[in-house]
Amino acid sequence: MSLSGRVFKLSMETLNNVEKVTVQVTEADIAEATPYTVDQCPVALAVCRALGAERTQVSTGRITVYHGEDRRAWTTPHEVRDFINRFDRRLPVRPFSFPLFLADW
Repeated sequence: MSLSGRVFKLSMETLNNVEKVTVQVTEADIAEATPYTVDQCPVALAVCRALGAERTQVSTGRITVYHGEDRRAWTTPHEVRDFINRFDRRLPVRPFSFPLFLADW
């Protein structure tokens, strides 16, 4: 599944007025994802869907969302880091959710 060409479902102005978004990593995200990829991991797919982003990259250090020339980044939360490490090692993982505090961008 390619993430390019997707459009933010919320305008940047709207996102700037929202305190947080809950990102839900689903079974479908886990099934469709590819280990060891920053833009096709389950968390990247979930963040992209939650924000309607054009492109999202997720690593154990940073979550980055792109929209045109705009780029926003957060430090990857510990529970997300742990999930990514397990997924990349092909260990069992389960759906989960986590907050992205938009005020932090």
